[in-house]
Amino acid sequence: MAHERLVESRASGWEPGAAGAALLQPKDYAELLSIGRALASTVEHAAVAATLVEEVRRVSGAARVAVWEIARDGELRLVAESTCGTPRRCGTVMVHRSSPEWDVMRAQEPVWLPTRGEAEKSYAATRLDPRGASRCEAWALLPAMVDGEAGRVLALAFAQPRPFDEHDRAVLGEIASASGNALARGRLFTHERARAEAAETARAALDERFRGAERLVSERTHLYERERFASGRLESELSSTRDAADGLERAQALLAALAAAADGREISHILAARAPGAFGAFGLAVTRRAGAAELEVVRSVGFPDDIASVGSRVHIDSSPEGDVVRSGAPLWIDSREEMLRRHRAAADLLRLGSGVWLGVPVSSGADVLGTLSLTFRCARTFSVSERDRVILLAGQCAAALARAGALEAERTAQ
Repeated sequence: MAHERLVESRASGWEPGAAGAALLQPKDYAELLSIGRALASTVEHAAVAATLVEEVRRVSGAARVAVWEIARDGELRLVAESTCGTPRRCGTVMVHRSSPEWDVMRAQEPVWLPTRGEAEKSYAATRLDPRGASRCEAWALLPAMVDGEAGRVLALAFAQPRPFDEHDRAVLGEIASASGNALARGRLFTHERARAEAAETARAALDERFRGAERLVSERTHLYERERFASGRLESELSSTRDAADGLERAQALLAALAAAADGREISHILAARAPGAFGAFGLAVTRRAGAAELEVVRSVGFPDDIASVGSRVHIDSSPEGDVVRSGAPLWIDSREEMLRRHRAAADLLRLGSGVWLGVPVSSGADVLGTLSLTFRCARTFSVSERDRVILLAGQCAAALARAGALEAERTAQ
Protein backbone atom coordinates (compact mmCIF):
# COMPACT_ATOMS: atom_id res chain seq x y z
CA MET A 1 0.00 0.00 0.00
CA ALA A 2 2.86 2.35 0.92
CA HIS A 3 4.50 1.58 -2.43
CA GLU A 4 1.31 2.52 -4.29
CA ARG A 5 1.13 5.81 -2.37
CA LEU A 6 4.75 6.53 -3.26
CA VAL A 7 4.10 5.94 -6.98
CA GLU A 8 1.05 8.21 -6.86
CA SER A 9 2.99 10.91 -5.03
CA ARG A 10 5.71 10.90 -7.71
CA ALA A 11 3.05 11.22 -10.44
CA SER A 12 1.66 14.32 -8.70
CA GLY A 13 5.07 16.03 -8.54
CA TRP A 14 5.93 15.23 -4.92
CA GLU A 15 8.43 12.62 -3.87
CA PRO A 16 9.51 11.96 -0.24
CA GLY A 17 13.15 11.80 0.75
CA ALA A 18 14.80 8.47 1.35
CA ALA A 19 14.99 8.94 5.12
CA GLY A 20 11.46 10.29 5.42
CA ALA A 21 9.90 7.58 3.29
CA ALA A 22 10.63 4.90 5.93
CA LEU A 23 8.76 6.86 8.61
CA LEU A 24 5.71 7.93 6.63
CA GLN A 25 2.42 6.14 7.12
CA PRO A 26 -0.33 5.62 4.52
CA LYS A 27 -2.31 8.42 6.16
CA ASP A 28 0.69 10.72 5.77
CA TYR A 29 0.91 9.92 2.06
CA ALA A 30 -2.75 10.70 1.63
CA GLU A 31 -2.41 14.06 3.39
CA LEU A 32 0.69 14.97 1.43
CA LEU A 33 -1.03 14.07 -1.80
CA SER A 34 -4.03 16.19 -0.91
CA ILE A 35 -1.68 19.14 -0.38
CA GLY A 36 -0.01 18.42 -3.73
CA ARG A 37 -3.37 18.31 -5.53
CA ALA A 38 -4.49 21.59 -3.95
CA LEU A 39 -1.23 23.28 -4.93
CA ALA A 40 -1.43 21.85 -8.45
CA SER A 41 -4.70 23.76 -9.03
CA THR A 42 -3.03 27.16 -8.49
CA VAL A 43 -0.39 28.92 -10.55
CA GLU A 44 0.07 32.46 -9.22
CA HIS A 45 2.71 32.82 -6.51
CA ALA A 46 0.38 34.56 -4.05
CA ALA A 47 -2.36 32.00 -4.67
CA VAL A 48 0.06 29.12 -4.21
CA ALA A 49 1.27 30.58 -0.90
CA ALA A 50 -2.28 31.21 0.36
CA THR A 51 -3.37 27.69 -0.58
CA LEU A 52 -0.25 26.21 0.98
CA VAL A 53 -0.67 27.73 4.45
CA GLU A 54 -4.32 26.71 4.62
CA GLU A 55 -3.59 23.13 3.57
CA VAL A 56 -0.61 22.77 5.90
CA ARG A 57 -2.63 24.15 8.80
CA ARG A 58 -5.38 21.65 8.07
CA VAL A 59 -3.04 18.69 7.78
CA SER A 60 -0.67 19.53 10.64
CA GLY A 61 -3.18 20.82 13.17
CA ALA A 62 -1.11 23.95 13.72
CA ALA A 63 -2.70 27.09 15.14
CA ARG A 64 -0.77 29.31 12.73
CA VAL A 65 1.15 28.61 9.51
CA ALA A 66 3.25 31.24 7.73
CA VAL A 67 5.53 31.38 4.71
CA TRP A 68 8.48 33.79 4.70
CA GLU A 69 10.64 34.61 1.67
CA ILE A 70 13.74 36.64 0.99
CA ALA A 71 12.57 39.79 -0.84
CA ARG A 72 14.50 41.91 -3.31
CA ASP A 73 15.59 44.23 -0.53
CA GLY A 74 17.28 41.29 1.23
CA GLU A 75 14.74 41.19 4.06
CA LEU A 76 12.78 38.14 5.11
CA ARG A 77 9.16 39.13 4.51
CA LEU A 78 5.82 37.49 5.16
CA VAL A 79 4.28 35.97 1.99
CA ALA A 80 1.20 34.23 3.37
CA GLU A 81 -0.24 33.35 6.80
CA SER A 82 -3.07 31.19 8.05
CA THR A 83 -4.16 32.11 11.56
CA CYS A 84 -7.25 32.30 13.65
CA GLY A 85 -6.04 35.62 15.05
CA THR A 86 -5.69 39.07 13.49
CA PRO A 87 -4.29 38.69 9.92
CA ARG A 88 -1.13 40.59 8.95
CA ARG A 89 -0.51 42.33 5.64
CA CYS A 90 1.66 40.09 3.51
CA GLY A 91 4.76 41.68 2.01
CA THR A 92 4.96 44.42 4.65
CA VAL A 93 5.88 42.33 7.70
CA MET A 94 9.50 41.34 8.18
CA VAL A 95 11.38 39.73 11.06
CA HIS A 96 14.47 40.74 13.03
CA ARG A 97 17.80 39.12 12.22
CA SER A 98 17.82 37.42 15.65
CA SER A 99 14.57 35.57 14.97
CA PRO A 100 14.33 31.77 14.50
CA GLU A 101 13.26 32.39 10.88
CA TRP A 102 16.63 33.97 10.14
CA ASP A 103 18.43 31.12 11.94
CA VAL A 104 16.71 28.72 9.53
CA MET A 105 17.81 30.82 6.56
CA ARG A 106 21.39 31.04 7.75
CA ALA A 107 21.87 27.39 8.72
CA GLN A 108 19.45 25.93 6.15
CA GLU A 109 18.35 23.59 8.90
CA PRO A 110 15.02 23.27 10.74
CA VAL A 111 14.52 24.89 14.14
CA TRP A 112 12.40 22.85 16.57
CA LEU A 113 10.97 24.61 19.62
CA PRO A 114 8.83 21.99 21.44
CA THR A 115 7.92 24.21 24.42
CA ARG A 116 7.42 27.86 25.09
CA GLY A 117 10.04 27.85 27.76
CA GLU A 118 12.68 26.55 25.38
CA ALA A 119 11.58 29.09 22.75
CA GLU A 120 11.78 32.01 25.18
CA LYS A 121 15.18 30.82 26.38
CA SER A 122 16.60 30.61 22.83
CA TYR A 123 14.90 33.75 21.48
CA ALA A 124 14.36 36.03 24.44
CA ALA A 125 14.38 39.18 22.28
CA THR A 126 11.90 37.85 19.72
CA ARG A 127 8.13 38.22 19.82
CA LEU A 128 6.89 34.64 19.47
CA ASP A 129 3.21 35.51 18.97
CA PRO A 130 2.14 38.35 16.65
CA ARG A 131 0.00 41.14 18.08
CA GLY A 132 -3.60 40.05 18.42
CA ALA A 133 -2.78 36.38 17.78
CA SER A 134 -3.57 33.52 20.18
CA ARG A 135 -0.83 32.26 22.46
CA CYS A 136 1.11 29.26 21.14
CA GLU A 137 3.32 26.79 22.98
CA ALA A 138 5.46 25.11 20.28
CA TRP A 139 7.04 26.06 16.98
CA ALA A 140 8.53 24.28 14.00
CA LEU A 141 10.41 26.30 11.38
CA LEU A 142 11.73 24.54 8.28
CA PRO A 143 13.66 25.65 5.19
CA ALA A 144 11.54 25.24 2.05
CA MET A 145 14.49 24.45 -0.17
CA VAL A 146 14.63 24.10 -3.94
CA ASP A 147 17.68 22.42 -5.43
CA GLY A 148 19.50 22.78 -2.11
CA GLU A 149 18.91 26.55 -1.81
CA ALA A 150 16.75 27.90 0.99
CA GLY A 151 15.00 31.05 -0.13
CA ARG A 152 11.97 30.69 2.11
CA VAL A 153 10.88 29.42 5.50
CA LEU A 154 7.76 27.44 6.43
CA ALA A 155 6.80 28.34 10.04
CA LEU A 156 4.21 26.40 12.10
CA ALA A 157 3.00 27.37 15.56
CA PHE A 158 1.03 24.96 17.77
CA ALA A 159 -1.35 25.74 20.60
CA GLN A 160 0.08 22.94 22.80
CA PRO A 161 3.64 21.81 23.49
CA ARG A 162 4.82 19.27 20.97
CA PRO A 163 7.83 16.99 21.21
CA PHE A 164 8.35 16.77 17.42
CA ASP A 165 9.35 13.13 17.31
CA GLU A 166 10.99 11.56 14.26
CA HIS A 167 7.64 10.94 12.58
CA ASP A 168 6.56 14.58 13.01
CA ARG A 169 9.87 15.81 11.71
CA ALA A 170 9.72 13.50 8.68
CA VAL A 171 6.18 14.57 7.76
CA LEU A 172 6.87 18.28 8.24
CA GLY A 173 10.13 17.93 6.31
CA GLU A 174 8.28 16.45 3.35
CA ILE A 175 5.67 19.19 3.57
CA ALA A 176 8.41 21.83 3.56
CA SER A 177 10.08 20.23 0.54
CA ALA A 178 6.81 20.14 -1.43
CA SER A 179 6.11 23.71 -0.31
CA GLY A 180 9.44 24.94 -1.67
CA ASN A 181 8.82 23.40 -5.09
CA ALA A 182 5.30 24.78 -5.32
CA LEU A 183 6.33 28.26 -4.21
CA ALA A 184 9.27 28.30 -6.64
CA ARG A 185 6.93 27.25 -9.45
CA GLY A 186 4.43 29.98 -8.51
CA ARG A 187 7.14 32.62 -8.31
CA LEU A 188 8.49 31.61 -11.72
CA PHE A 189 5.00 31.75 -13.25
CA THR A 190 4.27 35.16 -11.72
CA HIS A 191 7.65 36.47 -12.83
CA GLU A 192 7.19 35.26 -16.39
CA ARG A 193 3.66 36.61 -16.57
CA ALA A 194 4.89 39.97 -15.29
CA ARG A 195 7.57 39.88 -17.98
CA ALA A 196 4.94 39.02 -20.59
CA GLU A 197 2.68 41.86 -19.40
CA ALA A 198 5.62 44.26 -19.39
CA ALA A 199 6.56 43.10 -22.87
CA GLU A 200 2.98 43.55 -24.02
CA THR A 201 2.87 47.02 -22.48
CA ALA A 202 6.18 47.87 -24.11
CA ARG A 203 4.94 46.49 -27.43
CA ALA A 204 1.74 48.56 -27.17
CA ALA A 205 3.82 51.65 -26.38
CA LEU A 206 6.12 50.85 -29.28
CA ASP A 207 3.13 50.37 -31.58
CA GLU A 208 1.77 53.72 -30.47
CA ARG A 209 5.13 55.39 -31.06
CA PHE A 210 5.34 53.66 -34.43
CA ARG A 211 1.87 54.87 -35.36
CA GLY A 212 2.87 58.35 -34.20
CA ALA A 213 6.00 58.12 -36.32
CA GLU A 214 3.92 56.93 -39.27
CA ARG A 215 1.55 59.86 -38.82
CA LEU A 216 4.50 62.22 -38.57
CA VAL A 217 6.10 60.73 -41.66
CA SER A 218 2.77 60.92 -43.49
CA GLU A 219 2.27 64.53 -42.46
CA ARG A 220 5.81 65.44 -43.38
CA THR A 221 5.54 63.54 -46.64
CA HIS A 222 2.26 65.29 -47.41
CA LEU A 223 3.86 68.62 -46.53
CA TYR A 224 6.92 67.76 -48.62
CA GLU A 225 4.78 66.72 -51.60
CA ARG A 226 2.67 69.83 -51.24
CA GLU A 227 5.75 72.04 -51.09
CA ARG A 228 7.34 70.15 -53.96
CA PHE A 229 4.16 70.56 -55.99
CA ALA A 230 4.06 74.26 -55.13
CA SER A 231 7.72 74.59 -56.04
CA GLY A 232 7.15 72.75 -59.32
CA ARG A 233 4.14 74.88 -60.08
CA LEU A 234 6.13 78.00 -59.30
CA GLU A 235 8.98 76.83 -61.53
CA SER A 236 6.48 76.08 -64.27
CA GLU A 237 4.84 79.49 -63.88
CA LEU A 238 8.24 81.13 -63.79
CA SER A 239 9.32 79.30 -66.94
CA SER A 240 6.00 80.09 -68.60
CA THR A 241 6.33 83.74 -67.56
CA ARG A 242 9.86 83.92 -68.93
CA ASP A 243 8.76 82.29 -72.18
CA ALA A 244 5.81 84.67 -72.41
CA ALA A 245 8.06 87.65 -71.74
CA ASP A 246 10.55 86.48 -74.34
CA GLY A 247 7.73 85.86 -76.80
CA LEU A 248 6.23 89.25 -76.15
CA GLU A 249 9.63 90.85 -76.63
CA ARG A 250 10.11 89.08 -79.96
CA ALA A 251 6.53 89.89 -80.98
CA GLN A 252 7.00 93.54 -80.10
CA ALA A 253 10.20 93.66 -82.17
CA LEU A 254 8.35 92.03 -85.08
CA LEU A 255 5.42 94.44 -84.88
CA ALA A 256 7.78 97.43 -84.62
CA ALA A 257 9.65 96.25 -87.73
CA LEU A 258 6.37 95.75 -89.62
CA ALA A 259 5.21 99.25 -88.62
CA ALA A 260 8.45 100.76 -89.91
CA ALA A 261 8.38 98.85 -93.23
CA ALA A 262 8.23 101.04 -96.31
CA ASP A 263 6.15 98.78 -98.55
CA GLY A 264 4.51 95.40 -98.84
CA ARG A 265 7.61 93.72 -100.21
CA GLU A 266 9.62 94.76 -97.15
CA ILE A 267 6.83 93.51 -94.91
CA SER A 268 6.99 90.15 -96.66
CA HIS A 269 10.74 89.97 -96.10
CA ILE A 270 10.38 90.94 -92.43
CA LEU A 271 7.82 88.20 -91.88
CA ALA A 272 10.06 85.66 -93.55
CA ALA A 273 13.04 86.65 -91.43
CA ARG A 274 11.45 87.29 -88.04
CA ALA A 275 8.03 85.66 -87.79
CA PRO A 276 9.12 82.03 -87.18
CA GLY A 277 11.32 83.13 -84.25
CA ALA A 278 8.67 85.44 -82.85
CA PHE A 279 6.08 82.67 -82.91
CA GLY A 280 8.38 79.76 -82.03
CA ALA A 281 7.29 78.03 -85.25
CA PHE A 282 9.49 76.07 -87.62
CA GLY A 283 7.51 76.98 -90.75
CA LEU A 284 5.65 79.98 -92.19
CA ALA A 285 3.70 80.18 -95.42
CA VAL A 286 1.80 83.00 -97.08
CA THR A 287 -0.77 82.24 -99.81
CA ARG A 288 -2.95 84.40 -102.05
CA ARG A 289 -6.11 83.70 -103.99
CA ALA A 290 -5.40 82.28 -107.46
CA GLY A 291 -8.83 82.00 -108.95
CA ALA A 292 -11.96 80.66 -107.32
CA ALA A 293 -10.67 77.18 -106.40
CA GLU A 294 -7.01 77.54 -105.55
CA LEU A 295 -4.47 79.31 -103.37
CA GLU A 296 -0.92 80.03 -104.48
CA VAL A 297 2.08 80.02 -102.10
CA VAL A 298 3.85 83.38 -102.42
CA ARG A 299 6.21 83.12 -99.44
CA SER A 300 7.41 80.14 -97.35
CA VAL A 301 10.08 79.73 -94.67
CA GLY A 302 11.36 76.61 -92.95
CA PHE A 303 9.96 73.99 -95.37
CA PRO A 304 11.84 71.70 -97.77
CA ASP A 305 11.62 72.57 -101.46
CA ASP A 306 9.01 69.86 -102.09
CA ILE A 307 6.63 71.23 -99.44
CA ALA A 308 4.93 74.63 -99.63
CA SER A 309 7.37 75.87 -102.24
CA VAL A 310 6.80 79.31 -103.70
CA GLY A 311 4.47 79.05 -106.71
CA SER A 312 2.88 75.77 -105.64
CA ARG A 313 -0.87 75.68 -105.30
CA VAL A 314 -3.35 74.11 -102.89
CA HIS A 315 -7.04 73.49 -103.42
CA ILE A 316 -9.41 75.55 -101.35
CA ASP A 317 -11.75 72.58 -100.94
CA SER A 318 -9.10 70.14 -99.64
CA SER A 319 -6.61 72.07 -97.52
CA PRO A 320 -6.52 73.72 -94.09
CA GLU A 321 -5.71 77.02 -95.82
CA GLY A 322 -8.91 76.61 -97.80
CA ASP A 323 -10.86 76.20 -94.53
CA VAL A 324 -9.48 79.56 -93.39
CA VAL A 325 -10.46 81.23 -96.67
CA ARG A 326 -13.99 79.79 -96.61
CA SER A 327 -14.62 80.69 -92.95
CA GLY A 328 -12.79 84.03 -92.99
CA ALA A 329 -11.64 83.24 -89.42
CA PRO A 330 -8.47 81.87 -87.78
CA LEU A 331 -8.16 78.08 -87.63
CA TRP A 332 -6.19 76.28 -84.90
CA ILE A 333 -5.42 72.59 -85.36
CA ASP A 334 -3.75 71.31 -82.17
CA SER A 335 -2.97 67.66 -82.92
CA ARG A 336 -1.71 65.37 -85.63
CA GLU A 337 -4.88 63.31 -85.33
CA GLU A 338 -7.11 66.29 -86.00
CA MET A 339 -4.99 67.28 -89.01
CA LEU A 340 -5.37 63.77 -90.48
CA ARG A 341 -9.08 63.79 -89.80
CA ARG A 342 -9.57 67.13 -91.50
CA HIS A 343 -7.13 66.82 -94.40
CA ARG A 344 -5.23 63.66 -95.26
CA ALA A 345 -3.61 65.63 -98.05
CA ALA A 346 -1.64 67.51 -95.38
CA ALA A 347 0.33 64.35 -94.52
CA ASP A 348 3.51 66.07 -95.77
CA LEU A 349 3.29 68.46 -92.81
CA LEU A 350 2.98 65.53 -90.40
CA ARG A 351 6.03 63.94 -91.95
CA LEU A 352 7.97 67.02 -90.90
CA GLY A 353 6.89 66.52 -87.30
CA SER A 354 4.07 69.00 -87.31
CA GLY A 355 1.68 68.74 -84.40
CA VAL A 356 0.08 72.20 -84.28
CA TRP A 357 -0.99 74.36 -87.23
CA LEU A 358 -2.40 77.90 -87.25
CA GLY A 359 -3.88 79.73 -90.20
CA VAL A 360 -5.30 83.27 -90.25
CA PRO A 361 -6.98 85.07 -93.14
CA VAL A 362 -5.37 88.04 -94.90
CA SER A 363 -8.40 90.24 -95.57
CA SER A 364 -9.19 93.53 -97.22
CA GLY A 365 -12.63 94.74 -96.32
CA ALA A 366 -15.02 91.85 -96.80
CA ASP A 367 -12.70 89.97 -99.17
CA VAL A 368 -10.22 87.28 -98.09
CA LEU A 369 -7.10 87.82 -100.14
CA GLY A 370 -5.11 84.86 -98.84
CA THR A 371 -3.73 83.26 -95.72
CA LEU A 372 -0.79 83.38 -93.34
CA SER A 373 -0.06 80.01 -91.71
CA LEU A 374 2.37 78.81 -89.04
CA THR A 375 3.49 75.23 -88.42
CA PHE A 376 4.79 74.07 -84.99
CA ARG A 377 6.61 70.96 -83.82
CA CYS A 378 4.50 68.19 -82.34
CA ALA A 379 6.32 68.49 -78.96
CA ARG A 380 5.10 72.07 -78.55
CA THR A 381 2.12 72.60 -76.26
CA PHE A 382 0.10 75.78 -75.82
CA SER A 383 -2.02 77.00 -72.97
CA VAL A 384 -5.26 78.78 -73.81
CA SER A 385 -3.68 82.18 -73.15
CA GLU A 386 -0.64 81.32 -75.29
CA ARG A 387 -2.85 80.18 -78.13
CA ASP A 388 -4.92 83.36 -77.97
CA ARG A 389 -1.73 85.45 -77.96
CA VAL A 390 -0.33 83.62 -81.03
CA ILE A 391 -3.61 83.97 -82.91
CA LEU A 392 -3.74 87.70 -82.10
CA LEU A 393 -0.15 88.24 -83.24
CA ALA A 394 -0.71 86.25 -86.43
CA GLY A 395 -3.82 88.33 -87.11
CA GLN A 396 -1.79 91.54 -86.72
CA CYS A 397 0.82 90.24 -89.17
CA ALA A 398 -1.91 89.33 -91.66
CA ALA A 399 -3.42 92.79 -91.24
CA ALA A 400 -0.02 94.34 -91.97
CA LEU A 401 0.19 92.25 -95.14
CA ALA A 402 -3.23 93.39 -96.24
CA ARG A 403 -2.60 97.08 -95.51
CA ALA A 404 0.63 97.16 -97.47
CA GLY A 405 -0.68 95.14 -100.39
CA ALA A 406 2.18 92.67 -99.89
CA LEU A 407 0.35 89.82 -101.59
CA GLU A 408 -0.07 91.88 -104.75
CA ALA A 409 3.57 93.00 -104.50
CA GLU A 410 4.67 89.41 -104.35
CA ARG A 411 2.51 88.56 -107.37
CA THR A 412 3.94 91.50 -109.34
CA ALA A 413 7.49 90.57 -108.42
CA GLN A 414 6.94 87.14 -109.87
